[in-house]
Amino acid sequence: MLREAISRRWILFVAWFGAAVVSIVTSSRTYVAMLDHGHDWWRIFLWHLGGWGFWVAAGPWVVATGGRLVRASSQRRLDQALWPVRLIAQMTVLTAAHVLSTATISFILQAYEPVARYSFTTCISREAASWWKADPLIFGVLLAVGYGMAGAREAREAALRESKLEAELSKAQLEALRLQIQPHFLMNTLHTIAALVRRQEDTQALDMLVGLSELLRTTLDSSRGPLVPLRDEVAFVERYAALQQVRFADRLQVSFEIGAACAPVPVPTLLLQPLVENAIRHGIAPRSGPGRIAMRAVRENGILHLSVADDGKGLPAGFDLDQSTGIGLGNIRSRLHQHYGDEASIQIRDRDSGGTEVVIQIPVRAEDREQASHAGEISRAAP
Repeated sequence: MLREAISRRWILFVAWFGAAVVSIVTSSRTYVAMLDHGHDWWRIFLWHLGGWGFWVAAGPWVVATGGRLVRASSQRRLDQALWPVRLIAQMTVLTAAHVLSTATISFILQAYEPVARYSFTTCISREAASWWKADPLIFGVLLAVGYGMAGAREAREAALRESKLEAELSKAQLEALRLQIQPHFLMNTLHTIAALVRRQEDTQALDMLVGLSELLRTTLDSSRGPLVPLRDEVAFVERYAALQQVRFADRLQVSFEIGAACAPVPVPTLLLQPLVENAIRHGIAPRSGPGRIAMRAVRENGILHLSVADDGKGLPAGFDLDQSTGIGLGNIRSRLHQHYGDEASIQIRDRDSGGTEVVIQIPVRAEDREQASHAGEISRAAP
């Protein structure tokens, strides 16, 4: 509000300064042209300043009218037939008021004395002849300025509202995903810890309990924003995989192949864990023998290529990612589209050697890096 008030005062100051400059120039030209007539320069100056000052005073109202025209249009309250009539009527009234006011100033000042002295009627006719062409043009320019300023302001406000809505949606989706992660492994992990305790394998049980505590702390950490460096996301998945490896023992092997150039690249928070969870649940858990999950990250030509592959039984017949009802995959697909638009993609396919592979491609964008780095620093600093 204070900024808008300062801006209005600044605009008004510039307008009056411009009117004064124009008045000085035109007065000086008139005065010099009739230098030997004995005119008073100050009378001529005040006469011109009164003429231009009228539009400085009326300008904010005309500009506001342009703003109201934008709002009426955006709210579908714009009467296409009525508004032109209103504008023409307003322009006519302002032009008449301008002629009357400048004629009054001219009559009072009698700027052309001692050469000539004009009656009030003559002043009106002279001012009307001077302004009837210029006033509609000035009115139109001020109206266009108000329309353009209001349109730009509404566009900025709409963009800000959209940005806030997207941020709120992203946060809501992230929180939903965080809550969704816990039930899938929490009970199984606690059962595994209980079994270790019963077998008196206290050291392994304690390690698993500490690992679970650290995983839940990271999952519930509100300081982790929508984006984090890939290194942090991989570290989170490593902790999750370590817990699952205790549960499945020799039946599960998880490998990570992360290129050095990929570590600082920003990625959506909780991007990879749901993919590893799906691979364990649908690829490893149903089989009796050992299984393997491999995660890879490669950066090429400004694109980060991520893949999570398992050697399980593969996709079910007729699987369609777009029709998938899985919360994890649907959430990831939605967040990728929301943040990257068509620049990002996710694909799920059967591997030639057996099993399933999820491939994600996201652009490496400089504007994301600061946000992800900041979120990573906050997360690592959290107690």
